[in-house]
Amino acid sequence: MRNADEVITSLICDIQDMVLDKNFGNAFKTSSELIHFSTLIGNEDTIFIGEILEGVFSQIKPIFDNYILSDEEIDTIIDDLNSDLKSLIDNYQTKGYEKLYFDLRNLRVKATKLQLNKSRTGKLKEKKGNRPSFNDFMSQIME
Repeated sequence: MRNADEVITSLICDIQDMVLDKNFGNAFKTSSELIHFSTLIGNEDTIFIGEILEGVFSQIKPIFDNYILSDEEIDTIIDDLNSDLKSLIDNYQTKGYEKLYFDLRNLRVKATKLQLNKSRTGKLKEKKGNRPSFNDFMSQIME
């Protein structure tokens, strides 16, 4: 039988695998599972970790769903998330809480910057019923 730390590490590793597969919906759901499990066992640190991860994927998924991203952008985003998650896993396992804080901060800040950047300058994917953004309207006027 696995102990709680093994289960938590396994959930975060699962999230990392989902990121590599660009499966941000399931990464969000697994972050929620991490929160629920951590709440049941009373682990406040991993409740916090889960909350941060849940927030990150609630921002990342709509970006991948709604905006046109180059292959280079996608690779950079995935590589950054993967690197931060790997560091988070290592620091969780070694109880490097100060470094763990910086891993979580990096994930959160990168997701927020990406969201703000894409909402200002990103091109929306063509979808039925999509209304053009203000930026799309302005770029058409400036052409």
